[in-house]
Amino acid sequence: MKLIRKILFYLNIILVATTLLAFLSPYINPDSFWGLSFLGLVIPLLLLFNVMFILFWIVNNWKRVWLSVLCLFIGSNYIPLTVSFSAPKDVAEYDFSIGSYNLHNGYGNFNRGIFKYEEAESAKFAAFIKKDLNVDILCAQESNNHTKSLITGHYDYTHVPDHKGTAIFSKFPIVNNGHIDFGTKTNSCVWADILIQTDTVRVYSLHLQSNDISIEADIVAEEVEKNRKLNPVKVRSILSKYKKFVGIRALQAQKVRKHMDQSPYPVLLAGDFNDPPVSYSHRVLSRGFQDAFAMAGSGLGHTYAGRIPMLRIDNIIVQDFFRIDAYRTVYKKFSDHYPVICKISLPE
Repeated sequence: MKLIRKILFYLNIILVATTLLAFLSPYINPDSFWGLSFLGLVIPLLLLFNVMFILFWIVNNWKRVWLSVLCLFIGSNYIPLTVSFSAPKDVAEYDFSIGSYNLHNGYGNFNRGIFKYEEAESAKFAAFIKKDLNVDILCAQESNNHTKSLITGHYDYTHVPDHKGTAIFSKFPIVNNGHIDFGTKTNSCVWADILIQTDTVRVYSLHLQSNDISIEADIVAEEVEKNRKLNPVKVRSILSKYKKFVGIRALQAQKVRKHMDQSPYPVLLAGDFNDPPVSYSHRVLSRGFQDAFAMAGSGLGHTYAGRIPMLRIDNIIVQDFFRIDAYRTVYKKFSDHYPVICKISLPE
């Protein structure tokens, strides 16, 4: 038993060192060292293992409990971004609601079986947008003409460029709009100045560079489940794509942040970051802003509906000008993402 405890202590040291490196990932540009960005993806697991070690040492050797306790104290700012222990809440009084939803171009992604919405499925989706989602402002990503047509009828004002996958739908007047060019159609950012009561606010709908690893990740997961083996070729391919695209996301985030800083109006940004909350791109975009999940979310708040677990990559961040009243993730599977909703109030 003494030998086992000694081995576990060394494993605890390795875990803490890895966790501390992951805590550095938001501050290191992926162009300099992409490996730290990858560690940010597994922050939920690293935190969980540290908690498990704390419980183990409390029972078996309380003098060693300090190692993981100190680690979690150092990373305490990241805990509310990763998991919330508050109960879900709703409010009756608020000024407006905003949602973010990656629509996957009107396709579902269930066990890698791709299907297009048939007429009955389209009707269910349209009803979901109207009744279940029912937000005043909807920021969509990966939308095409089909999904846009299903949503547009529920909103009086829209900013839906034909050449972009991102779009903004609003029940309030849009007084100005534009886009930030990423050089692609799917990954893009559009913005709209929206008049809410007597205040004009600027809303961004953002979709940072995709990793393009969903299908490969599904294949790897299936092979592990069936054969208990990792496919090294597929794993190398996934890592290679991640290394390439995480750097592109960093540049895109910097470009959007520069535009946000020049906004004459208070800013709300909603979209698919394709990076976890403990990441360089999230820090760049949310610096000085409120992360709606951290302020009012509950649980892990995961938003990716594919085989990769515990990923919260869809976000709503707002300036301190606004008050966040409620936040929730809607676990209805019309896409490979779940939509997120935030209820917000303006200053009195």
